[in-house]
Amino acid sequence: ASSVVIPATSLNLVIDSYSLLNKEINEVGLFMRNPRGNPQTNPMLVAYRPFTSLTKTSTFTLILKWTISF
Repeated sequence: ASSVVIPATSLNLVIDSYSLLNKEINEVGLFMRNPRGNPQTNPMLVAYRPFTSLTKTSTFTLILKWTISF
């Protein structure tokens, strides 16, 4: 019997304590530059997540973790 391995990539987006100060954040998206390998660059939204709004302050760092499987 053969097994199938699905490759995955993990990414962390770090919004440090001094970034986006006093901005309301309620969604995040991840774009790939040219996932289909087109002759011209063709960015594509490959992941999206809405969430309950929060106001970013200097009292915390926000870390968003993504795992993308192909």
